[in-house]
Amino acid sequence: MIYFLINLQDASKHVFHIVSDRLNYTTMRMWFLVNSPGKATIQVQYMFS
Repeated sequence: MIYFLINLQDASKHVFHIVSDRLNYTTMRMWFLVNSPGKATIQVQYMFS
C-alpha cells in the first residue's frame, strides 16, 4: 500500500477503500493509524455475513 502512495503525484486526490473480515478489521485500522498514509485517505471497513 505504501508503495502506491509514494508514487502518486497528488496523494490528496486518492481514496483507498480496504475491505476486511471482522477478525482483521481492528488490526488494519490500527496499522494505518500508526503508519500514516500522508495526504491520501484510507477507509477500512469490514464485511459480515
